[in-house]
Amino acid sequence: MAGKANWPTGAELGAYLQTLGVETPPGSPSLTDRMEAEVQRWESETGWNPFLAETAASVQTLVPSGMVWQDLNGGYVSVDAVRWAGRTLTPGEDYWLEPSGAPAHGRPYTWLQWGIPVQGRAPIELEGRRGYGVTIPMDAWLAVLDRAAARVLMSEQAQPGAWREVRQGSVTLKRSDAATLSDFLQERGEAAVQRYRRVRV
Repeated sequence: MAGKANWPTGAELGAYLQTLGVETPPGSPSLTDRMEAEVQRWESETGWNPFLAETAASVQTLVPSGMVWQDLNGGYVSVDAVRWAGRTLTPGEDYWLEPSGAPAHGRPYTWLQWGIPVQGRAPIELEGRRGYGVTIPMDAWLAVLDRAAARVLMSEQAQPGAWREVRQGSVTLKRSDAATLSDFLQERGEAAVQRYRRVRV
């Protein structure tokens, strides 16, 4: 399944809520703000920050691990250069990006295997595009949308004068059912968080 180029927008959250039969009342927090907060929550909970890859390379400084491998402190969809002790290292000789071929399989590089001893205090400079992927997998995109919708359902339900029921086609959900719907959306989103949670080497 193809991925998405961007996270869901506030407008997409609004449309999703309408399919659930929920109209957000005037004075509610901005749906765009809610989506941005949910993306930040997703990145924090999965450990991929950023999750959607940067559009241009950046430089990150790492402290040598003193081991035969080096955690990249996140994911990279591409690495342009690795520098250490005043020199640019040669890929496939001085180091290997791992897991091998990861971006071709929709995953990021997360560590280096050294072909030379890299120790001491000289920092490692890593230049590349940080992120989990160049697109957002559809299940991750939907999980963020589900979690944002769940938070809206719960916060709107708690407001004075909140809706008492929502309609989905021929089905009407009462207020207590909305809590169940919110829980369902939240749980579905949480399952995706677990699937994408970063494991550190």
